[in-house]
Amino acid sequence: MCRWLAYLGSSIEIADILVRPNHSLIDQSLHARELYLPSDPLASQFARHAFPTNGDGFGMAWAGRNGTLGQYRQTGPAWDSQNLRHLAAQIESGCILAHVRAAPGGTIAEQNCHPFVHNGWMFQHNGTVPDFANIKRELTFDVDPALYPSILGNADTEVCFYLALTYGLEQDPIAALSRMVARVERARVEHSISAPFRATICASN
Repeated sequence: MCRWLAYLGSSIEIADILVRPNHSLIDQSLHARELYLPSDPLASQFARHAFPTNGDGFGMAWAGRNGTLGQYRQTGPAWDSQNLRHLAAQIESGCILAHVRAAPGGTIAEQNCHPFVHNGWMFQHNGTVPDFANIKRELTFDVDPALYPSILGNADTEVCFYLALTYGLEQDPIAALSRMVARVERARVEHSISAPFRATICASN
């Protein structure tokens, strides 16, 4: 699965959290090491679906000047991007999201790379909507028609983001995310999909 990090605090260089630490997110994208506790059944479940590399794209988003958001996404591996390292050393922010992608069987395209950004919100996800192709149409049709044109890719995460926006992410994030998860779960049950909806989600304005 994918890996992500998020930072909220005093303004720092993005490189301080993305590049410079030991076993940074960029290092993890090439040399992932398991940190799960064997005694934790849920952790063991996630470990079975982990990938040693995350080379199917990367991205970062950050709170920029005058209330705007910055975004940078590419389809190549994070460990091989000098542009990412240069930008991370030049950009400072107090709110940063970053993501490295593993998409076995999925479409590798810039539009599918996290974090997703819309109207002052950033969103990223680690996990998967099982059998997404079979429930994609009905989930997408639940997205507010005014938001639908903003969906540019075909990733399950992007649909989840726009569902959450439809359900009021800007007014009540917890309720909106809960309703989004419940909608995916309802579709999973209705289509007799036994695989679980696995997700760690980060959303920030």
